[in-house]
Amino acid sequence: MEVRSYHASDAPALGEVFHRAVREGASHRYNRAQVEAWAPHAPNGPKWETRLAEADTVVALEGETRVGF
Repeated sequence: MEVRSYHASDAPALGEVFHRAVREGASHRYNRAQVEAWAPHAPNGPKWETRLAEADTVVALEGETRVGF
C-alpha cells in the first residue's frame, strides 16, 4: 500500500470510496434513511474537489486503485 498527497485527479475515485464507506461500512450503525441522507450518491464536481483540496487529504493506493483517504 502506498500513501501519498491528494491530486485533483483523485476526486472522482475518492467520491466512490466515500460513498461505499457510508453505504457498506457505516450501514450497520445507521438506519436506511440516515444512510440515504448522508450519502445519497457519490460526491463529485467542483465542491467535492475543493473540499478535498482544502483539507490535508492523503490518498491510500493499492497499485493504481484508490482504497482510502
